[in-house]
Amino acid sequence: MPHFIVEYTANLGEEADIRGLLEKVHRVLIKRRDSFPIGGIRSRAIRLDEYYVADGAEDDAFVHATLKIGAGRPEQVKKEVGAELFAVMKDHFAPLFAKRRAPHWSPIRTCASSRLPARRRPAWRSSATARQR
Repeated sequence: MPHFIVEYTANLGEEADIRGLLEKVHRVLIKRRDSFPIGGIRSRAIRLDEYYVADGAEDDAFVHATLKIGAGRPEQVKKEVGAELFAVMKDHFAPLFAKRRAPHWSPIRTCASSRLPARRRPAWRSSATARQR
């Protein structure tokens, strides 16, 4: 443990450089070898060829990542690692998402993120997004 799993839509293509993302994730986790033994670090990517986003009217894409950590890590370590991995992902995908449309990154504990255009977001999401920007 830990295991990092990233799912991404096929329309992100080679520009997504998923291999590069996995290498960056491993660097973050290896820095924390006191909490995560190097031999237990695993990562994998799942390219989604079959998916449907919002109303399906456009070439929308998404990335979803999960970090599974064995029990016993201090809450502070989990928060710090989660925040650092989220920052790595935002930085990694920034050039690609800048070409597509501005993403909505939601810095919450689950590290969820959506780049759906405002017209497709629920009203409560649009107002929260406006406050974050």
